Amino acid sequence: MTAMRSLQFRLPLIVIGVLAVSLAFSAFVMYETLLLTDQRRLDDSVEREFLRAREALALTLPAALAGSSAAPPSSAELVETMDAYLAERSRDEATMTIVRAGSDLLTTDDAPTTLELLRDEGRLPVAVEDADGSITTVASARGDLRIAALDVRATDGDPQVLVAGSLSDVRDAAVRSLARISAAAGIGLIVAAGLLVVGIRRVLRPLSSLASTARASELQALGARVELTSSTNEVGLLAAEFNRMLDRLERSVDDQRRFMASVSHELRTPITIARGHLELLEDRSRSTATAATGSDATVDDVVDLVRAELLTMQRLVADLMTLGHAGEEDFVHLEAVRLRELFDELHLRIVGLGTHGVRFAAVPDDVVQVDPDRLAQAVLNLVTNAAVHAPTRTRIIVGALSDDTALVVYVDDDGAGIDERVLGSLFEPFVRSESAHGSTGLGLSVVRAVAEAHGGTVEVTTTELGTRVGIRIPQATATPRTGDRVLEARS
Repeated sequence: MTAMRSLQFRLPLIVIGVLAVSLAFSAFVMYETLLLTDQRRLDDSVEREFLRAREALALTLPAALAGSSAAPPSSAELVETMDAYLAERSRDEATMTIVRAGSDLLTTDDAPTTLELLRDEGRLPVAVEDADGSITTVASARGDLRIAALDVRATDGDPQVLVAGSLSDVRDAAVRSLARISAAAGIGLIVAAGLLVVGIRRVLRPLSSLASTARASELQALGARVELTSSTNEVGLLAAEFNRMLDRLERSVDDQRRFMASVSHELRTPITIARGHLELLEDRSRSTATAATGSDATVDDVVDLVRAELLTMQRLVADLMTLGHAGEEDFVHLEAVRLRELFDELHLRIVGLGTHGVRFAAVPDDVVQVDPDRLAQAVLNLVTNAAVHAPTRTRIIVGALSDDTALVVYVDDDGAGIDERVLGSLFEPFVRSESAHGSTGLGLSVVRAVAEAHGGTVEVTTTELGTRVGIRIPQATATPRTGDRVLEARS
């Protein structure tokens, strides 16, 4: 929970930090853009007013312009002409037009505050060295100015006409815009942060529930589940998948409990029987009279019965070990095996079982990729299962079919078929019909495990006229050759 709470705080902080840096960078770029745009606008205003002033001189007093062959006017004439121009000039709050002629200084009335302050303080720049009409930056007591200047002719002094604009005013305007943008961004960031914290906590809530459920879940108590919301985001899907995983795990644990209970029961029965008869044999050895033991059983009968129960236990343990190893990667070792040689070995093993009436159908002389030992184990289980469950004198036939895609090893019997009540759970551990005597109930589970380890399946076809159980193993083999020859396994 501490880690979860840390994530609930750290994640918003990281996102807010990224947003803040992004907003700060955007504000800086916007400030520079505004500054550059306003400076270009100021230069346009300065150039426009400068051209107007020069055009006014060219119309009213052309002799004052450089290059004129006429006699230059006096400073008084220049002042009079420019005073009239300034009076009629349209208002421009971005620039100030300055005329210096001798001791006279004329300026426009409607000018930026910075230039008015400089005028009132007597600090206006009234002379510029490069007076060719180009716009240059000139330092002043109140910041940089953009100035375009023009030298004019007069009989006395060196008069100039200047048009000035304040860069500090442009920067101040950009700073004010930046402040407004920053304030709006800050408010937006605070609102976004609040919404982000609420949203992230809401999104991460299933993770908190998931962590609590994981801590509360034990193998003995898997009933806890993550509380699901209507959200379909990745976290909600994770919570749903976690619940499904718990469902599967709970079913697996329940199956394991039932399996262990069944194993305990199956082992307890033969052990109890064997112990009881051993005690009977012990009592008989202490008494020579049959009446003392209360039974007519002979020593040979007891030995045979105990041996049979021990064999049942041996088969049960062997099947349990097989099922226990079924999930391991090296459960099967595939190799190229000639099918007829495999069936010759199966014939010998079935004879050794002592199971009568088992016949072998002719099989193709193909080479297949299987684990011969595991496949033989599965076939022997099928044969044993058919012999145990089918009535006496039931015919059992073992055969195989193969084509380019699969090998099918089958066991047929002409018994009465499989009980429908157990057909759906036929391959589950310890599922047996009422007619099964001496069966461990694990044989078909082993068959399914072997088939699935080969990447195959088990197919069951049953009617009242008989049953066929086939192990289908995918592979590429030669085209099968069928035959009618049937061999009977004789012990």
